[in-house]
Amino acid sequence: MDRKITVDHVYFKYADDSPDVLRDVSLTIKDGEWVTILGPNGSGKSTLARLFNALILPDRGAVTSLGIDTADEKHWPALRRQVGMVFQNPDNQLVAPTVADDVAFGLENAGIPLEEMKTRVKESIATFGLSGLENAEPHRLSGGQKQRVAIAGVMALAPDVIIFDEATSMLDPEGKREVWAAMDKLRKDQAITLISITHDVSEAVKADRVIVMHEGGILKEGTPASVLGDQEVMHTAKLKPPFPQTVAAELLKAGIDVPESILTEEELIKALWTSM
Repeated sequence: MDRKITVDHVYFKYADDSPDVLRDVSLTIKDGEWVTILGPNGSGKSTLARLFNALILPDRGAVTSLGIDTADEKHWPALRRQVGMVFQNPDNQLVAPTVADDVAFGLENAGIPLEEMKTRVKESIATFGLSGLENAEPHRLSGGQKQRVAIAGVMALAPDVIIFDEATSMLDPEGKREVWAAMDKLRKDQAITLISITHDVSEAVKADRVIVMHEGGILKEGTPASVLGDQEVMHTAKLKPPFPQTVAAELLKAGIDVPESILTEEELIKALWTSM
């Protein structure tokens, strides 16, 4: 697969007299990959995400996104359209009086022709299950609906990469399921490159690769099973394993034969059914 984003020995701090938030971070994100960057608050994961589309620049090292050195200022507008972000609080992203206007907002700023814009807005609204809400006021929607409007607005710009920066952390369980379903749909239908920034391990189980951040550096990366199943890494990063994995461990202690690598409820139910 082609490389979408490369981070090469990056350091970053927010002020000259403050400690490094990122220390010697190197990673590659490939075309079509779903990567979850996992870590507790203060680990540097959200700071790292802001490097991907030049919202901030490294103090040392280099970041290349879509073949562009992010230090090259003339490419910033195009880069930020092609590496879209959905942030933690959907209310901070919704700026228009209706859902349709909000989805169209980025397209208007990008100078997309009117007829093409109408088509993109309609398609994006339908893709994320918002049909019938075109004229609704965004502030009256549920948290999950608001985030889907934000995702629809980003996706209408047809980005190559979309970053979810703690995009489910303020949502109730139903809202989280809605956004996870939207992310899964993006992956299956459009083969887009997804980057999820989170401290919620349950959000990491569907990813192709998990990167655990700790104190500004990369503690471990690998498949969800290899990373989330590493008790030492999880303890060091102060992360709790997925609930199904905890249940599976207790079942094994009780003498019930289930796989140790269980990460999802579906896998747990299947294992229990098989062991009966």
